Amino acid sequence: MIRALLLTQAAILLAVSLPAPPAVAASQDECAIWLCLPTGFLAGCSDAKKAFERRILKGKSPLPAWGSCAVTYASTPEFTFAVGYETYEPCRDGFLLQSVEELSVAFCRSIEPTESDEGEPRFETYPATTRTVRRYLQLFENGSPIRVLDSDGNVVSDGRFFY
Repeated sequence: MIRALLLTQAAILLAVSLPAPPAVAASQDECAIWLCLPTGFLAGCSDAKKAFERRILKGKSPLPAWGSCAVTYASTPEFTFAVGYETYEPCRDGFLLQSVEELSVAFCRSIEPTESDEGEPRFETYPATTRTVRRYLQLFENGSPIRVLDSDGNVVSDGRFFY
């Protein structure tokens, strides 16, 4: 009895004193999604794209946790993401998306009215364009949306990537 108790205590002491096993990291291809997604999975990203598609088909989140891919230091930024759904393309500048849910109708309406022939204010409208791809990921760095810029410094994307 005492021997069993001593063995149990020794096993507990050994288990507590051993370092914890390292966290299981995502695969290299899954981690590459973080780099390839903002480029639209260009050349060299085919394995990352396959990993992205596999994760979605298996019902996993589209991206692995950033912490499972990165070695962190005090100054390492925290990258996160959110999944969203957007039915319509954005309206042109100067227009707002309006919808009538009961009729399943959406249109873009001018923010500023113009004057009609009768002198009444009139808002210009046009039909909203339905997206063919509606799901998106939005990437964040330290809580702020990541902006993708072109070589001239112009914003190309607000960090939302449709898939």
